Amino acid sequence: MKYKIIRASYIVAAVLAMAGCLLLPGSASSRALYEEADHFKQAPVFYLNIFPKEVKGPEAYLFNRALEYFAMREYELSLEKTQALLQKYPETKYIEFAEFLAVDNEFFIALRDKETDYLRLVHSYQNLLDTYPNSQFAPWTLFQIGNSYARMRYGYEAIAKYDEFMTAYPDSPHLEYVLIYNAQLNYKASKFKRTITILKGFGERFPDSGFKPVANFFLADSYYRLRETKLAFKLFDSAKGIEKKYPKKTLYYSMLLINAKQYKKAIYNLSSIINYFPAFSDIIDTYLFLADCFTNLKDYNNAVYNYFYIIKNYPKSEQAVQSRLKIAWIGSLIDEKKYSIVMKSSDVDFVLDLKNVYTQVYKTNQKNEYGQKALFELANIAVKQDNILRAVRIYKKVHDDYPAGKYYEKSFQNFIKYFNKLVKQYHAKNESLNIVKLYQKYKDDIKAAKEKGMNEALFSVGVNLVDLKLYAFAYDVFAHLREEDKA
Repeated sequence: MKYKIIRASYIVAAVLAMAGCLLLPGSASSRALYEEADHFKQAPVFYLNIFPKEVKGPEAYLFNRALEYFAMREYELSLEKTQALLQKYPETKYIEFAEFLAVDNEFFIALRDKETDYLRLVHSYQNLLDTYPNSQFAPWTLFQIGNSYARMRYGYEAIAKYDEFMTAYPDSPHLEYVLIYNAQLNYKASKFKRTITILKGFGERFPDSGFKPVANFFLADSYYRLRETKLAFKLFDSAKGIEKKYPKKTLYYSMLLINAKQYKKAIYNLSSIINYFPAFSDIIDTYLFLADCFTNLKDYNNAVYNYFYIIKNYPKSEQAVQSRLKIAWIGSLIDEKKYSIVMKSSDVDFVLDLKNVYTQVYKTNQKNEYGQKALFELANIAVKQDNILRAVRIYKKVHDDYPAGKYYEKSFQNFIKYFNKLVKQYHAKNESLNIVKLYQKYKDDIKAAKEKGMNEALFSVGVNLVDLKLYAFAYDVFAHLREEDKA
């Protein structure tokens, strides 16, 4: 049976959420997209290519100074020169250019200062479009309206403007960015068919685009969500480059690979995250999933090495607790001699003692699911070591301490089962006094089997006591059954 990853919920929920919002405009994780490779860096060149090249006269001087400051990202100074031009020369021939430049300066100031209210800019851009509907700046301005909505997380409004742009300006140089931003918002809204429609053919149309890996990723995951898995993984494989730029996307893709049991590909992607992003916010989970992949491939040397990396470097993390349990699980799969070789070759300082591992996990996690599991496994170890009395005590403790836990019913069933076995052991050794003590200690617990609907288990205790000629105890059990039946 393949090893199950404990944090499955992480794959289903958290990682899906990360991939979904990774490029959402306005989110913290989206800023890298805006700041490193987007259309905003093109803005200065865009303006310089469009605006008149005149350099003489006071109007031209003010206007060119505004452009120079804009190109240097000195937006306040650029805005100052632009406003001075409009105030001093209200009839200037540069009026259309200056008004567009003034609003864009305000936009980039807001972007730089991480403002969240872009509504005033939406109104300013819309006024420009209404005033200059046929301006060569119209495509850019419509795009900026969409971006302003996106920065405020007004997804539907942004999508509407991007759709309008795609229809009105199919040959615009800004189309590449519009397609990516529109696709990511549709993807975030779970409109996967629309995402595919927007991005289909993106790579062929923009072969040199730096967004090709991102486009392929959105396409691939949209197909995956629509259960077209073969095509999805083909596109995921073509999204080369995401492992060097987008660690959260790479982690998400790795989770899909793990779910598809493509462990070797997952190892490559997880290793890339570790190599390129050692300070990644989810680096502990990356190591954990990497170790899980090695475990599934039965490469226990590398699995144990990575589990121990977590234990050593992040000793107080939840993943360290999981790593200890998983190391113990590996130890239960293979014989002690082979396990010792694994531990030695993994260059880790660890003594093979599953009992100690589970004890340590239990001591530090008594109030959660890991403590419950560790305690239950300690009882199982006691059974394997034929320490039945210890097993009975621990199963009883699991049942008493974790009434809402995963092992609540199973631990009580095992308690009854090994109680019977312990009674037989005592009888075989003629240790009648121990039987008396044992029954007196657990009499009420044994009878509780009735309330749990375990009549057969309770009946088996009585029969066992009869077989051992412990008639008084047997009568007590059967009388309890009879009383309960009458009630």
